[in-house]
Amino acid sequence: MQFSLILSIFTAFIGTLAVEVKDLRYNSRLPKRQTACQPAGALVCNSQTTFSICAPSTNGTNVLVFFGDTANGTVCEQPGQIRAANYGPCSPDGELVCGSTGETFFICDHYGLIKFGPVAPGTYCSNGKIMAA
Repeated sequence: MQFSLILSIFTAFIGTLAVEVKDLRYNSRLPKRQTACQPAGALVCNSQTTFSICAPSTNGTNVLVFFGDTANGTVCEQPGQIRAANYGPCSPDGELVCGSTGETFFICDHYGLIKFGPVAPGTYCSNGKIMAA
């Protein structure tokens, strides 16, 4: 009798620990009760800089699991896509655009400028071309 009482208390204690550990996967910015979602594997934007993934749970339903921030220089946009941050409108795709100082450059991608960063040492960007200094 004592053994089964101790076993019951131990099992309840371990069950409590398991719930606490499981809950650490979720970020406090989402509600404690996770939102059901479909389909499993879908990416869901919480904001432009955070996202969740729809994942199978132990009870057979899918729930949103908070994954965190997007990488630097990227944004999360509906419907569930993470892409490079857009630095302004442009056209046509593939066009090289110089930064205002000539030390940086951008490439037009799907009508949005994507920052590629600084030009190589000994070069500058002018009129859509990277030139030797």
